Amino acid sequence: MDDIKYWVALNRVPQLGTVRFRRLEAYFGDLKDAWNAGPRELKAAGIEDRPARELVAARGRTSPDDEVASLERSGVN
Repeated sequence: MDDIKYWVALNRVPQLGTVRFRRLEAYFGDLKDAWNAGPRELKAAGIEDRPARELVAARGRTSPDDEVASLERSGVN
C-alpha cells in the first residue's frame, strides 16, 4: 500500500507526466524516496527546475495519506 499512496500523490503533481514519473522511478526505485527528495536530488534524477518546484510545493499542500483517504471516501479502493 505504501507505494500506491506515493504513486497517487506524485501523479497529482502538476508538470509530472509519464516521462518524468518514469525518471523518478528509475532513479529512486522507491516512490517514497522520490516524494521526499530535495531539489538537488530531483535534478540529479533528470527533473527540471519547474517540475521539481511543483513537487516540493505539493508536499506542503498535501500528503500521500490524505490523497488515499480522499479516494477511499469517494469509494475508490
